[in-house]
Amino acid sequence: MVNTDFIATDKKNSYQWEEQSWYCSNSLNLIIRSEYHLSSMGSFFMRVTLPLFSLTARPGNGHTFNEDNIKVIDSSFKVEGQGKPEFFWNNLIIILHAGYSHNVNNHFILRLNYAFNCIKSDRPLPVRMYMNQFNTGIEFLF
Repeated sequence: MVNTDFIATDKKNSYQWEEQSWYCSNSLNLIIRSEYHLSSMGSFFMRVTLPLFSLTARPGNGHTFNEDNIKVIDSSFKVEGQGKPEFFWNNLIIILHAGYSHNVNNHFILRLNYAFNCIKSDRPLPVRMYMNQFNTGIEFLF
């Protein structure tokens, strides 16, 4: 769930107002995972997640003046009740995770992870969101 408050600007009339936007998706996902052991010390994994069917909530047109939007503005948790059924072709989400782990010794594991998320929707207005994330860490085993 993403809930954002922001200042919107009407460039034509130089008017500004506070606005709220949200996106919430509860979905049935298809997950494809593979793992390849390069050696006893290291392995590579990849996971692709595709939501096949989801209950998706997003603001309607007219944002602040829309009756359903006002219910959500009162409480972020009311977003869940606004979800409408959508199949993946109407609410395209792709989540890719890839990573490498290397056993340094019996107590330390080095991990490198990469994540890419893409959300594409044309309702009520066209939205495209992309996210890249890279993480690295060391695990200590007792």
